[in-house]
This record gives sequence, structure tokens and C-alpha cells, in this order.
Amino acid sequence: MNNNIELKWNELKLSYQPSDFSFTTTEELPGSNGIIGQEGALNALELALKINAKGYNIYICGESGVGKLSSIMNFLEKQTLSRNIPQDIIYVYNFISPEAPRLILLKAGNGKKFKQDMDEFIQFIIHELPIIFQSTEVNKKRQLILDKLEDEKEKFLMELHEKAQLLDILVKSTKEGIGFAPLGKDGDIITKEAYNNLSKKQKDSLDNKLSQLNTLADEMTERINLKEKVCLQELDDMEKEIFLNEVGAIFIHLKGKYKLSSQIINYLDDVCDDLLEHLNLFGSEAEENNKEIKQLFPWTGVNEVKKLVKKYRVNLLVDHSGLQGAPVITDSDLDQYTLTGKVLLDTELNMLHSDFTNIRSGLFHQANGGYLILRAQNIIENLDRWHAIKKMLKTGHIYVENPEDLNLATASSIKPEPLKSNIKLILLGSYTLYHALYNYDDDFKKLFKIRIDFDDQIDNTKEQIYSISNMIKVICDKESLPPVNLKGVLKIAEYGSRITQNPKKLPANIGTLLDLVRESSIYSKEIIDEESISEAIKQREKIKAKAERKIDEKISNNVYLIDTQGAKIGQVNGLAVYTIDEYMFGRPVKITATTYKGKLGIIDIEKESGLGGDIHTKGIQIITGFLGHHFAQDMPLSLNCNICFEQSYSGIDGDSASSVELYAILSSLSHVPIKQNIAATGSVNQYGQIQPIGGVNEKIEGFFKVCKERGLKGDEGVIIPIQNKKELMLEDEIVDAVKMNLFHIYAISTIEEGMTIITGYEYSQIAKCVQEKLIKFNQQRH
Repeated sequence: MNNNIELKWNELKLSYQPSDFSFTTTEELPGSNGIIGQEGALNALELALKINAKGYNIYICGESGVGKLSSIMNFLEKQTLSRNIPQDIIYVYNFISPEAPRLILLKAGNGKKFKQDMDEFIQFIIHELPIIFQSTEVNKKRQLILDKLEDEKEKFLMELHEKAQLLDILVKSTKEGIGFAPLGKDGDIITKEAYNNLSKKQKDSLDNKLSQLNTLADEMTERINLKEKVCLQELDDMEKEIFLNEVGAIFIHLKGKYKLSSQIINYLDDVCDDLLEHLNLFGSEAEENNKEIKQLFPWTGVNEVKKLVKKYRVNLLVDHSGLQGAPVITDSDLDQYTLTGKVLLDTELNMLHSDFTNIRSGLFHQANGGYLILRAQNIIENLDRWHAIKKMLKTGHIYVENPEDLNLATASSIKPEPLKSNIKLILLGSYTLYHALYNYDDDFKKLFKIRIDFDDQIDNTKEQIYSISNMIKVICDKESLPPVNLKGVLKIAEYGSRITQNPKKLPANIGTLLDLVRESSIYSKEIIDEESISEAIKQREKIKAKAERKIDEKISNNVYLIDTQGAKIGQVNGLAVYTIDEYMFGRPVKITATTYKGKLGIIDIEKESGLGGDIHTKGIQIITGFLGHHFAQDMPLSLNCNICFEQSYSGIDGDSASSVELYAILSSLSHVPIKQNIAATGSVNQYGQIQPIGGVNEKIEGFFKVCKERGLKGDEGVIIPIQNKKELMLEDEIVDAVKMNLFHIYAISTIEEGMTIITGYEYSQIAKCVQEKLIKFNQQRH
């Protein structure tokens, strides 16, 4: 056969040799992680990250499964190390407007410290301050003030008694206060009857004395009231002095510790003022009141001090104490966190309420000051999330959500102070989704001004294989897997090229290759070699090959009629590729053509039965064009032709079999039989030029497998387009079969070359027979 058409064994697989590399196992490599083969996208991303203007968020395009998320995470984590760590976020009680909790930002790590400091302070207020206020020393000071007041009262009463005694009036103390009773000459109290018997002059004299005493009593009462106020003020001043001595020292310490935060200084002043207003809760009287309330309402568990100090708690929303550089947050925690954060509700006495301690962070809070990476599909599937993103980007603030689906009229809701946002948002999604958002959402193009394209394939170069080998080294060390030898690495790269269907390319999703290393470790002990990699690939395909096995059974049992020997007119073995999820395999399919006189032209049975797609129909029209151009220049093209994919019961589309269909038609018209030991694939144009197709490796391997099962005779082979030659990455057993001249692969450029190989006749002879038959059909028609 023409040496320029039949391929040699060393043309069937483009792969590197061990001599191209300087290591024998991955154990010898330093190991590294990073993004491989996306230099253009990374350069664009690096530039995009430097633009801080509004709206310059990023949409990264690429099909799913190219490892974008992990790659971008690794890239950003390195970039962010040089950036400032954002501030911690806390919420505290708002003493002026409790329904609007105050937001405070602190240097990273200080949020946690301040929360601990305030927790310790609260414990001091609950447990130690009441003891101090009720200590023996304080009680002595309190009693001295009270004793002083009592002495003043006694002094005033003695003065009143002395004055009354001079006027012969008795002073009486009653429940209603101080009363007076006049005395007679015998020293007894004058009764009402005796008073009525007095003369007017005596009565006037007695009334005058009582009036003087009442006036004096009123003056003394005012003086006592004034003394009591002074006493209360002294008690208050004493308690404040104790408070300032004990608590003031703590505040002085805290203010010094957080002197760079004016917000904290102001907040501590508010806490101090609030405590001063509630000092009455720390005396013995307050404790007695608490006991009485508990006795009346035991289920309330009232503790006024604990209720008071709850206001002094710190809600640490975001803690950056363990962070290095800016945060890089992904939506992997989206089920646990909302984007905007939320406010939880508590139930107290069967009433819903909330306060600042119930505020919870969202991914926006976690990512503020850094980067948030979200998968666009996850966001668009929940429009509330998409609206939240747009609100944050448009307003420049993060608003915490209030509880949803509740009648807030019956709940005590809060409105936390919003946080100014500083987030570079990165969306990962498909090209299709990008164009949908760009065309149908006016806000999208304003908020995501940067689009970066990630390739789903990378170049298969020695440098990339070195990079992949270093990544393999990392996971082997991390997961305690055996190292991979060089032949094993090259087998992995070969598998990657099979995935891309291009020997010069590898999948950008390196994860699927790393998974192959993990799976191969099952079949190895001290080292992962080529054999263990091959076994892992075999097991991968075996799991997915259920449909393939069913087709093989039908071919073996002659349910599907496939001939691999002999020659038949109008019958040819085409090659089909089946795709089940991500698994592809090829098998031969019988294509037949019948021709007879008439004027209907080529009838596509697949189309007539509703199984043919538009591209397949286009291929049939191209065949008609070929026949007209080559054989009907001087006469009408008069024939009826039926073309059929035999035993095909599902949809057929594409034009990769158009050359094969043409072989069958030319065979039927010329009565030149086609070799059944040769299968063919390839698209054809109207001038007879063969065009490339997809799945070339799977198609060749599919026919080889059928021939191998029946026993190779040495004359079997496959015809492919010459353009697909560069895509060949065939299995080793096919390469060996070609090397031993047991199987043949032909790469052709024209229909003439293909017809000659598949029939064994020169094309000129076949064309002459076709021409004669078409002339005969045309003459019979007229």
C-alpha cells in the first residue's frame, strides 16, 4: 500500500520518552503547587486585582472541571500575603438606640482580646462588685452616714421637746407623724371637754402655743428632709467613690490598652455611665428585692445584675487573629453562612425578640478587606443571593439580614449598623451564563467589568509535565502514597491527552490526573509504575463501560450484524462514537446504500424516520453535490438512492460518516464490492476532500476490539482523515499490532484514496462504472 497513506507504528502515538527527563521517580523532585498552563489568564487576573475602582469585579469564564477554583485559591493566597490584614468586626450595645447595635472595627486580633476583656469585666461585675458593696468596711461607712442622720433627727426632736415643755405641751409620735397635746395645771393632757370649758382667752393662748409648735415642727421636718437628702447624696457619693476606685481602675486600664480606638473609648464611657445609673442594684436592698421577685415569679429567674451586664457583652462577628494577609473566602461554606449575615431570634416569656448578641456574620463579612470567590451557577439558582450581591456592590455597604418569613410586628427586631464593604468579588462560571447575564441584566456589565478566560486545555510540554510531576510529589507526601516513577508519569500524561483527544494538549483540570495517582496506589506497593496506572485506567473505564459491554455482546452474538471479512456491494463499516457522561467508546456500525433508477435523489432513511439530525442531513446534501459535480455535468442526476445506518434505533447527527456513506453509494452504483475488513470514518465536502472528525482514537480502538475478538487475520484496518493523524494516541496493543503488520491505519486526503483502499480497485475504474450506471438511469428515465 502507498507508504504515504498507511501510517507506521511510530506515528500512532505522540509521547515523550524517559530520556527527555532528568528524574526517575517523583521522590527526587522538590514538589510544588500552583496553576499550570494558564499564564495568560493569570496575568490578566493579576492586573485586574490591582484595579480598585468601583465595578471592577471579575467574572472568570471556563467550562466546569478545569480546576479554576483551586487554582485561583492557590494564586490569591500567595498574592494576599503582602496585603494588610483587615480589621476585626464586633457589634456592641447601643445605649442611645438599643434597636441599632453599634459596629466597631478593631485591629486584627484585638476583637478577640476585647471580647475576653469585657467577659472578664462582666464576671467582675456579677460576682465581685456586689461583694465589695456589701463588705463589712463598706457597711460601716454606710452605717456611719446613717447614724449621723439619726443623730441629726434626734437633735431636732430634742429641740422640739424642749420648746414644747416650756409651753406645757406634750410631743407625741404617731404613725401619721408628730402630734401635740396641751397639758393642764395638774400635768395631765387636757381633754376635748376640758378644752371646751376654757375661756376664750385661755383657748387663744393655747392655740397660739400649738401654732408656734406646728410652725417649729414644719421647719424641723424640712430640715430633716434636707438632712436626709444630704445623707442620700453622701451614700451615693460613697458608692460612686467605691465604684470609681474598683471599676474605674479597670476602665483606665482598658482605655490605655485600646487608646487607638476612639470607638472603644466612647463605648467604655457609655458602659461606665450606665453602671453609675444602676449602682442601686449592688446594695443589700437590691438583693432583698431580687429574692422577693423570685418568690413571686420563680419561673422568671430574675437577676437584675445579670440582665444589666448582658448589655456589656461583645459580639465578635469576624476574628482575624489567625489570618495572614487578606482573606480569601469561597462559597464552600454557603450552606452554613448567608452572604449578608443574619439576625437570630430568641424566645423570652413566649415573645420573639432579638438583640445585638444574635447577629451572625455572612460571607461578605468574612471576605471584607479581601476576596470572595463564588460559583455563578450557585448564585443565580437563588435570586435572593444575586440581589444581595448587587445591593452590596451598588451601595458599598453590607447590611445584615433581619429574620425572614416571620411576622416582625410581633417580634422585637433590630437594625445593625451597616459595614462599609471592601471586597473584590470573583465569579466563576460558564461562557453561556456570562453572556446571559451580560445581555439580560443591565447591572451585571456595570458591576463585573472584567472578564478573564481560563482555557480548558493546556499545552503538553515537558515543562508542564515537570509541573504535574511536582504536584504529584506534593500529594504523595501529603497523603502518604508511594512515589510515581517516570514511566508512570508519562502514562498519566498520555491519559490526559486521551481526555483532550489531542496529543499536544492536557486537561487544565489537573485534579482528574491526581485522582488517577490516588486510584493507582491501590495496585502498587513501593512505587506507582506504568502497570498500576494502566490498571487504574482500566478499572475506571470498566466501571463506566456497561453500555459498551452490552454492544459487544450483541456484536459477538450476531444480534448486531457486523462483517469483518469478505466484500459486499453497497455495504461498509462506518465508525460511531458513543458518549455516556464523560466516558467515550467507539464501535463499528453497518451503513448500507441501495440505488436504482428514478428521480428522487438520495433518500436519507434516518431523516425520514425522524432519527436524523440537521448536520447529518447537511452531509447527505453534500454527497448529492459531490455526485452532481463529478458525474452530472452534461446530464441530469437521475437516480433513487436509499442510505441507512442499519440497526440504529436512536438519533444520529453529525457528518463524520458522510465519506463512508459516499463509499456505499459509489459501491452500489459501480457494483464494486467493499472490503468488510476495513472500516472508515471522515467527513467529505462537495469536491471529494476528506475532512477531520472527532473521537478518532475511540473509533479506531472500537473496530480493532471487534476484529481482535474474532481473531486478527492481518488484513484488517481503518481509514481516517489525514488531519486526524496528529491526534492519534492509540492504546499500546494497537501500536504493537500495527508494528507486527496485523492491523493497518490509513490516513487519506480524498474520497478517491479512500475508495481505492476500501475496494482494492483504482478509483478511475470505479468512477467509469458509476458514470455508465448514471447514464443508463438517465436514458431509462427518458
